[in-house]
Amino acid sequence: MPRAKETPIGITTLEDINALILQSHDLDETLRNIVALVARRMKADVCSIYLLDGDQQTLRLRATKGLSRRAVGKVTMRIGEGLTGWSAQERHPVAVKDPETHPRFRYFKETGEEKFHSFLGIPLFDRSAPLGVIVLQTRATREFSKDEISALTAIAFQVSSIVLNARLLDSIRAKDEEARRVAEQLAAARQSLAAQEPQGKAAVVSTLSGTVAYPGVAAGPAVILQERLGFADILHEQEVDAAVELQRLEGAIEKTRIQTLYLEKQVAERLSESDAAIFHTHLMILEDRSFLEKLRSEIRLGYGAPYALEKVTSEYIDAFNRMEDAYLRERAADMEDIGRRVLSNLMGNGAESPLQIRHPGILVARQLLPSDMAMLDPERILGIVTEVGEQNAHAVIMAKSMGIPAMVAVRGLLKAVGPDQELILDANSGKLYVDPPAAVRKEYRRLMADQSREQSRLEEFRHRPAQTAGGLRINLRANIGLISDIDVARRFGAEGVGLYRTEFPYMTRSHFPDRDEQYQLYRRVVEGFDGQTVTIRTLDIGGDKALPYFAPPHED
Repeated sequence: MPRAKETPIGITTLEDINALILQSHDLDETLRNIVALVARRMKADVCSIYLLDGDQQTLRLRATKGLSRRAVGKVTMRIGEGLTGWSAQERHPVAVKDPETHPRFRYFKETGEEKFHSFLGIPLFDRSAPLGVIVLQTRATREFSKDEISALTAIAFQVSSIVLNARLLDSIRAKDEEARRVAEQLAAARQSLAAQEPQGKAAVVSTLSGTVAYPGVAAGPAVILQERLGFADILHEQEVDAAVELQRLEGAIEKTRIQTLYLEKQVAERLSESDAAIFHTHLMILEDRSFLEKLRSEIRLGYGAPYALEKVTSEYIDAFNRMEDAYLRERAADMEDIGRRVLSNLMGNGAESPLQIRHPGILVARQLLPSDMAMLDPERILGIVTEVGEQNAHAVIMAKSMGIPAMVAVRGLLKAVGPDQELILDANSGKLYVDPPAAVRKEYRRLMADQSREQSRLEEFRHRPAQTAGGLRINLRANIGLISDIDVARRFGAEGVGLYRTEFPYMTRSHFPDRDEQYQLYRRVVEGFDGQTVTIRTLDIGGDKALPYFAPPHED
């Protein structure tokens, strides 16, 4: 059976273009092969591709079949200039007979275009953003048919995809190369720091190690967070009036409840309900009958309210610290937070504001409690380093929501760091540099500036669709666990939620969230990705995600 005659652009031509991609080594070679193929199949004397430069205003000849090869890379025009620039500007095909008579025609000496008596230009674009123009020209006067215009439009669509993906791949390669270069420079900076450290005892405190809680790099003066009134400051009173002490306790508890409601509201407005849920748990503890009755019993035994508070709270803290489960062990910090705030109100210091930060810096503390994070100004916190604590501490989770680099479990921190000492927190490698030499500080500042510029450069790709070199569309969605993750995911161009993990809302409560609480939470996630796909895992507990109020059944 004889083969059916191919239309000017049939499915085989599009397939041949796909084959050219595999045979070519780079974008320029691909474009050269495409213009040669299209000129032959469309029976045109000239096929050229013009692409926009990085300024998004200048079209440059990148490949041609039929024009002088010396013109490639040299012939440029602004969007709107000439028939080619006009097609890019209008984002619409431009078909013209005898183009030299058209008022938009512009002659380029390098190309010898005066020989050609027909012109067809089809814009290349990504969504509504122009990428360039593909042009056909013939020596004979020719009126391009609708079929030919449709054919070249199909080619233009395919070429647009090729150009877009090539640029995305170039960006990825550049990003990989930048990451490699930054890694090498970081290693060099660390080696420089090690070489410049004095030998002996002083070298021990110049570089500290810890556990990365949230990655990033920060540099600035140390801001020491002085611990508020603690249980170590309490003296056992020999003679007390139980009635007076009970009244003092009730007043302090009530005042702490009110403050906790305020903290919950403040964090919910600044971050999210999920981040604020820990204070709801604090409130439940402050209203727990067992906890309150233990306090009252100690006072009736003859202890003053502060000492009774220290005794009962310490029992809870010790019990949590003995837990094998990391999540439950970290609840000791929540009990300490509650105890300290009640104690502060008992001693009349509840209205004080000891957590004011005078200038931006890296926060240094023995331990960071949830109420500390709620009362601190995040705009002045460049990074966080603590001597004790774990990655899943509520205060650390709040720091992650704010995008603050953080490191925990840094031994000897408070002995090694003093107020306003210059620090470099490398929360990528888990290192803290104390008073590093000027050369190292300069190197890290340069690296941070490079990373910032690279991040800004990549911003232009954020809203472009993800697709393969063959034009296959891929949806990139985010995995999130906090309401505050929504803004981060959208900022980086996520096209929905691949998985919303709901463990955290369960883990920050002292009871299962009811149906309305879950509805309000999931509604915010869905509305945050207006019309895009959101996949929610409604519950996943057990193993490393234990809940203090639920004992899973035994499994053989």
